[in-house]
Amino acid sequence: MLCNSGVVVSLYLVKYMQSYSLAVPFGIALVYAFTAYFVYDQYEAEIDAFWLLLFCCMVELKNFLWRHLPIPSSLQNDNVLHQPKVPARVVGSCSGYGRV
Repeated sequence: MLCNSGVVVSLYLVKYMQSYSLAVPFGIALVYAFTAYFVYDQYEAEIDAFWLLLFCCMVELKNFLWRHLPIPSSLQNDNVLHQPKVPARVVGSCSGYGRV
């Protein structure tokens, strides 16, 4: 019975996709592409600063979780976690979000 439900769902999806003309999705994609380009062109600095801020927040969250969550027992005896830290080459600074 489970196999038949998968066939039924796929047939409904095919029927749903055939109910729309192919021009409708292409038209929507074309409008979205031009709108996205126009918005990015107008607000490029703000969008880039937002992505840098989001990236830095994700890095800080990862570091916070890595420091405060317990290490699984399977990794405690592994030497990978206890290797000396080597300073990384930093291209952009997370403290100055507008500057890259």
